Amino acid sequence: MKLRDHPLTTYKGLRSWPPVWVRTDDPSKRPIEAETGIIRSVMMADMSTCRINLRMEDGEYSYLAHLYFDNYEFCLKAHRALMGCVGKTVKDCGDLEFD
Repeated sequence: MKLRDHPLTTYKGLRSWPPVWVRTDDPSKRPIEAETGIIRSVMMADMSTCRINLRMEDGEYSYLAHLYFDNYEFCLKAHRALMGCVGKTVKDCGDLEFD
């Protein structure tokens, strides 16, 4: 099952994919929720939270998004898989297959 469709890609009953992207140069701009752009970094800043930080570039703009999960083990699994997405499109990340 693809990451975007997986039932554990949720946080507090809400879908976590696609990410909600916020422009890093101007956070006042309206956030976008799309599978566009190229992933530039994937990071878990704090292992005690179920949050993955993503940085994406789309054209001349850079964006940041956080993926939240209720399930810690699935979050770790998603993080490992997403680490291989650096340099790939956001859509390619959503297409990642999970058991």
